[in-house]
Amino acid sequence: MTTILVVDDSAVDRRIVGGLLKKEGGWRIEFAENASEALARMKDAVPDLVITDLQMPTMDGLELVAAARVHYPDVPVILITAYGSEMLAVEALEQGATTYVPKSGSSEIRVPEDQIAQVPVPLLCCPLDVTASAVWTSANQ
Repeated sequence: MTTILVVDDSAVDRRIVGGLLKKEGGWRIEFAENASEALARMKDAVPDLVITDLQMPTMDGLELVAAARVHYPDVPVILITAYGSEMLAVEALEQGATTYVPKSGSSEIRVPEDQIAQVPVPLLCCPLDVTASAVWTSANQ
């Protein structure tokens, strides 16, 4: 079964993202309230996908992306944030995030074509967005 690790310091946001994923079904959802806890969980059992918030205390989402790239290069990481910008999206992708998703408003989740194979197939077929209105597309469409 595909395991997705949701990382967010906000319990409400963890529940929202986890609830949307559970609604789609077929995945085991695990939670971490910060990047340090996420890395500890990954050390014990490597998930198939990580969805992480950007702004968290101690270690932010970009730092988690960088650490995951070093220790778990085959695990795709999706960065989500309520405080985003195009510049931040570019930085997230440069750090190794598979994609970047704003938490608010309608948005498209773009997965670069060279990384589509890393994302669990059910996620490519089902929308994920905290507004439940995302459209899955590849970056080259």
